[in-house]
Amino acid sequence: MIDNLVSLLLQAAPSEKWLFQSEKVYTVLTVVLLIWAGIAGYLVFTHLRLGKLEREVKRLAQERGVIVQDRGKGDIH
Repeated sequence: MIDNLVSLLLQAAPSEKWLFQSEKVYTVLTVVLLIWAGIAGYLVFTHLRLGKLEREVKRLAQERGVIVQDRGKGDIH
């Protein structure tokens, strides 16, 4: 079994060889960076969705004649 694993590792692409070297620091670093990138992407996507929702609420309020106080961007509500 170990011989099969070694032969597969020797046939692996250079990026896979780099990722699965004996030092696991590169693997851990790659996983941590992927997690951080996922969190950042999620936050950006959520920010865009909230902005779209706020514009829609403002538009609907104007159609119905409701006064909505605009607190401006960057204010903490």
